[in-house]
Amino acid sequence: MFGPLRCSALLAILASGCSYTPLTVTRLAPAELDIATGKAVAVTTIAGNGGDSLATALTEALVQTGRFQVLERRRLEPVMNELRFSAAGHVSDETAMSFGEMTGAALLVVGEVVRAEYLEQLRPEVQQCTKDGKLAECTVNTRSASYALRVSLEVVETESGRVIGARTLDAEKRQEVKATDLEPPPLAVEPALSAECRAEVVAAFSRMVAPHQVQVTVFLRTDDKLPELESGNVQAQIGNWTGAIEQYQSAVAKAAQQPLPAELQAMAYYNLGIGYGYSGAYKEGLEALQQAITLDPDPRYREQLAVVRGFQEDAARLAKQINAVH
Repeated sequence: MFGPLRCSALLAILASGCSYTPLTVTRLAPAELDIATGKAVAVTTIAGNGGDSLATALTEALVQTGRFQVLERRRLEPVMNELRFSAAGHVSDETAMSFGEMTGAALLVVGEVVRAEYLEQLRPEVQQCTKDGKLAECTVNTRSASYALRVSLEVVETESGRVIGARTLDAEKRQEVKATDLEPPPLAVEPALSAECRAEVVAAFSRMVAPHQVQVTVFLRTDDKLPELESGNVQAQIGNWTGAIEQYQSAVAKAAQQPLPAELQAMAYYNLGIGYGYSGAYKEGLEALQQAITLDPDPRYREQLAVVRGFQEDAARLAKQINAVH
């Protein structure tokens, strides 16, 4: 993420105490699609092999978000039959609009299982093995199983028939077993691998339509001349951003009063910017990071400036998605 450390060489790092402390933060990210809370949503036709199972799983995922009025699929079947929904997993504008009028659904989820392929294969490889304490030629047989799933999904607005979101989602899972001078038995793990692939696709769909947790890793600065940085990092590691920011502010004041070289002052402002920006005080975080860049135009500082700006934009989208009610 950050590339090589900016300290010129390992000896310089050891001598100066310049280093980085990784910190992983869990954040709430906005949905890919801006959909108001409370919309009535229906999962209709998912064409192709395993489409019915996938449609059921997508329906359950929508319910679990707690954001939508999810229409029961069994109650939709008469309407779908009457409107002759396409077996290819697509609907016309007119069909979508008629479906919305007849069921009250504001949004439709339609799609197609483009690929659902299970493959087992045996691969022999001649190697040198130890037999009775001596090296001898042997054959290592590897039996592998793989399942590949590709799904095309669309979210359609019934009022207009407009597609507001479309994604092609891929998942692939593998399993293997080895045996020496023997042929491993068939794995027969298609149901398990297909279920894992389906779960991965459903999780990706959930990220399309609902806010979700993501993990972000950032690297905080430390230096022996500013022990307050490390003290603040310890507080950040346990999620005490208030305590971390207080320590980083002390580091900024100390670096300016002594005064310390611009590079060290920049470290203090950088950590302060991370403390503010990653805890939700975006304006203050951007100001501190900009000050760090002014003192030391380190590309890693610029990178985090862009990250915090992204957090600010995400926060605005989240507020819209969470507070907007149909």
